[in-house]
This record gives sequence, structure tokens and C-alpha cells, in this order.
Amino acid sequence: MLHIRQEQMKVLGEHMLRKFEDYMVGHLQEDFADEVKNTPEDFLRATIQKGISKAESYDIRIEYNVERYIDLMFILSPDFDRAERFQWAGELLRNEHMPALERINRIYYHLEKNQ
Repeated sequence: MLHIRQEQMKVLGEHMLRKFEDYMVGHLQEDFADEVKNTPEDFLRATIQKGISKAESYDIRIEYNVERYIDLMFILSPDFDRAERFQWAGELLRNEHMPALERINRIYYHLEKNQ
């Protein structure tokens, strides 16, 4: 039987986080090229890390949904979850009675409906 020590889990988690950051840097540079064209990579990584942390605070932990949360930071604003203009999105995110996937989906549905 394989036993993974706590230290090994931490290293594995850090490696997976770095892989996700690497993916997100490429994704943002490709899909949000105009928005990030003059943004230094270290600032982009810091923004991604902030997005991961903020998503986690809303119990959004699945990579795809975290990616979509970070995308919203570039579509709407970095602090859209607290911005008065996007109060409706913040209210959805804070709705603890709704699964994380549904909250993210409803934000995107609202954006698509109001384009």
C-alpha cells in the first residue's frame, strides 16, 4: 500500500498549483490578449493567485470553475465580487444555498442574456 506523507502532499499541491498558474497565464495571454498584452507575468501570476484565493472563499475549488472565476475578473473587474456595479454577481457568489457550479453558471447566463 502506498503511503503519502503530509510533506509530500504539500509538495504535490504546490506543484499542481504551479501547473494551474502556468495554464492560466497562457489562457489569459491567448483569450484576453488585449487586456493583458502589457502586463508583466509576475503581476499576472499574482492576479491569478488572488483569483484562486477569492474563488476558494466562495467554495469554488474545481479548476474549471476557478478558471471561470478568474476570467470574470478580466471580463468585469478584478474585484467584481465587491463592486457596486456588479452587486448582483456578488450576491450570487455569497448565496450559500446554491452549489458553486450553479452560482458561476448563473453569472455567465446573466452576462450572456444582457449582451
